[in-house]
Amino acid sequence: MKSWLSVACLWVVACGGSEDPGKDRVDASVMPGTTGDAGSASSGGGKNSTGNNDGNSGAGNSGTGNSGAATAGTGNSGSDNSGGATAGSSAGTGNSGGATAGGSSGVDADGGEPPAGLTDYREPGPQGVTNEAGTFTASGCSFAYEAFRPAAPATNNVVLLAPGFALLPGAGSSREAMIPFAKHIASWGITTYTVALCTNGALIDHAANAAAMAQLGDSLAPAKVLYAGFSAGGLGTVLAAAQAKGTAAFFGLDAVDRDAQAVAAIDALQVPRYAVVGEPSSCNDNSNMLPVYASKPIRVIKIVGAQHFVFEGSVCEGLKCLACDGGTAEHVTAVRALTTAFARHVFELDSAALAWWDPAGEGFKLLSDDGLISNIQ
Repeated sequence: MKSWLSVACLWVVACGGSEDPGKDRVDASVMPGTTGDAGSASSGGGKNSTGNNDGNSGAGNSGTGNSGAATAGTGNSGSDNSGGATAGSSAGTGNSGGATAGGSSGVDADGGEPPAGLTDYREPGPQGVTNEAGTFTASGCSFAYEAFRPAAPATNNVVLLAPGFALLPGAGSSREAMIPFAKHIASWGITTYTVALCTNGALIDHAANAAAMAQLGDSLAPAKVLYAGFSAGGLGTVLAAAQAKGTAAFFGLDAVDRDAQAVAAIDALQVPRYAVVGEPSSCNDNSNMLPVYASKPIRVIKIVGAQHFVFEGSVCEGLKCLACDGGTAEHVTAVRALTTAFARHVFELDSAALAWWDPAGEGFKLLSDDGLISNIQ
């Protein structure tokens, strides 16, 4: 915990307030192990919080298998359309004609032009994105989540994005900071959840966070889940991926270990394991996950010059960036491209997606020639 606490005082003074997770949102209560009532729609009155002119959504109730009863929604909807929600998820996102491409968030993907035939995952995808907020009740805690759904999902499988350490709300990482990242992935056809950590601050409990995320992931069955986490959320998601029943893959976003908890979890995983890392700093405990990765069959790329907060998938905002500078828009686009390409590969949506990861691939060369990445292992 010392790396996160070492900058905590600066965060408390400098970070400022982040968006209140409950402000202007419509929450849902999802109770695992019960069967939801299908088809009874209930619209919410909160704001549409996608932030990119995404269409307003309605809400329906669904629940099968391990799923719980869910009610969620924002804005207004003329028709109830789950938008390809997986069984057990909080379904019922309205089909809105006003949806726009979900990844547009003001980050300009500068750099070389992609060669013909290479899908440019630095850019927003072609799909509109709607959002749906709720609360999931796991054993021992409840936590906020938000699902970002493409207008026409290319898969029933999902990505789960977890944030990092925060001493207090607004003082560190947050689920809200990862919303533009989630929208970017969703715009490429994959429903993406942002989740708050079940515990955080000085009493953060990584095992409890992992158990809660694994329960959420399992409630989405039969969907498979790519668990992706930033910083302390990276430790939580690798622990979750190792215990969840429907794990598709693990993806580390400058993840930070604590008391060597990640070692056994990575060993236990029998699914694809990829990671991106930044420059060593106090915020990532001098890249303390790299020695863990070094002896494991896990693919790792370094984002050259990128500091810790880049890996929230957005340009760092606020004075918290003074602790560990968030880097540039180009760094952010590299993180987004590599993450999205990996997700599209894992879910078998693009047979050429690993061209962004293969040192001989055109996508990798594009980022490497721009000086943005280097191969670790």
